[in-house]
Amino acid sequence: MAGIGMLIGLIGAAIGILVGLVGGLVGIVVGAIGGSLDLLAHFFPAVLIVLGILWLVKGANRGTCRP
Repeated sequence: MAGIGMLIGLIGAAIGILVGLVGGLVGIVVGAIGGSLDLLAHFFPAVLIVLGILWLVKGANRGTCRP
């Protein structure tokens, strides 16, 4: 009986470890997505500024202001 109890305990511990690993991986993925969305709010204005500068430079080099 003790052997059966120890075997059941080991199986339960293995299941607990697997559930903990899966939960940890899900937490890492959710945290990475949340961090990416948080950084998006900071990078979006910078991307718009860079695109605006590129648009202005390309428009100025087009040669539409010839005499």
